[in-house]
Amino acid sequence: MKTMEINDKTYFLKNNKDLFIATLSEFAHKSFEVASLNDIIKTSGLNKGSFYYRFNDKLDLYYALMDYLYIEQLNIFEKQTQYLKGNFSLEVLLHAFFTNSYNLYSLNPELLMLNYNSFLEKEDLKNNRLEHCISSLVDKVLPVIENLILKDYKMKSTILKMFIKNVEIQYYFLPFVFKDTFTSSDVSSLVSTLIQSINLYRNLDNLDQSVFLNNKMSLQLSKENKDMFDLNLKLTKGEILAIVGPNKSPELILQKLILELFDINDGEIEY
Repeated sequence: MKTMEINDKTYFLKNNKDLFIATLSEFAHKSFEVASLNDIIKTSGLNKGSFYYRFNDKLDLYYALMDYLYIEQLNIFEKQTQYLKGNFSLEVLLHAFFTNSYNLYSLNPELLMLNYNSFLEKEDLKNNRLEHCISSLVDKVLPVIENLILKDYKMKSTILKMFIKNVEIQYYFLPFVFKDTFTSSDVSSLVSTLIQSINLYRNLDNLDQSVFLNNKMSLQLSKENKDMFDLNLKLTKGEILAIVGPNKSPELILQKLILELFDINDGEIEY
């Protein structure tokens, strides 16, 4: 894991506009395995001799791009939080954490897609990235969130890990959840939901075995719309299930039903 400083390869990538755009576009929309180095070089207009003078291979270029992403994340976060001087409440830290993604999205939506894709990569690539790239914002902030919860909420470690994993998944899946409608108010709504869910997570340790969702649940959010869920679902104690979907989608509404942020009109949720 490197220190937070821009290296020669990242500096070159950042300052070669055509190469940067081609590289970001390729890795933001494709996995590392599928991304084509030949397409990047061709699209950028850079000749192969010049490219290989700077980079050894596709992996070398990928590391340079990820370093750029992480440096941008950390610089934005430092500007957001410098006035706090390290005195964070959990809500303030979560808000700064997710606002960082919004600011990154405002800078360039493809940076957020790159971040999303990095979460989906194979484990060996993730592990190698830890060795060759600087620490990401996630690496730095999630342990602080964990310590704040331990201090303020006395959550047991097994349940705490479930909550932290939920925060991590929400962070990486933001492009998928909000798509083209990502606004600063979405950040506040997301943080509010996470804070409200803490007591539910604490209560999970008191469950004997499972959570059941019985079929044909319904939820009336307005006079015009009634959401129906024809669903049977059983979650065993200790099991982690990610339910993700675009903003205002059935998946997101289902999340809030499970967290008891909405009341259902028909059907049951049993704990």
